[in-house]
Amino acid sequence: MTQKTNKILAFSLQLGLIFIVAFPIHAFIQHQNDIDYFQHLLIPSYLINYLMVVMSFAMLIFLQKKYTNSLGFLFLGGSFVKFAVFLIFFSPYYKQDNEIETAEFFAFFLPYSLGLTLETMRLVKILNRA
Repeated sequence: MTQKTNKILAFSLQLGLIFIVAFPIHAFIQHQNDIDYFQHLLIPSYLINYLMVVMSFAMLIFLQKKYTNSLGFLFLGGSFVKFAVFLIFFSPYYKQDNEIETAEFFAFFLPYSLGLTLETMRLVKILNRA
């Protein structure tokens, strides 16, 4: 395997571990508040956020050498795409009752923020080495 592939695989495993720990805690809290595990698109939110963060990080790794000075902007572009996915696919479901409940907000925002935090930490390491 190449060094780039190893970085992406290590990142994917680390993110997967974080999500595997966070999801049952999140689902348990929902259950304690009488919210079904499958309500508010909880599972699709974790899966889609996982895939988007891994793809965004892979893009940064593959473009790292060629666009070292622009990695921050590429990162912002990836964040924009993730937010656009929320607006296009999740927001219409959440706004069916004309408001976004706290549980709906956290169903998307928690995995989004966990992924964003890990991706940011890794990007900082990459930029510090450049």
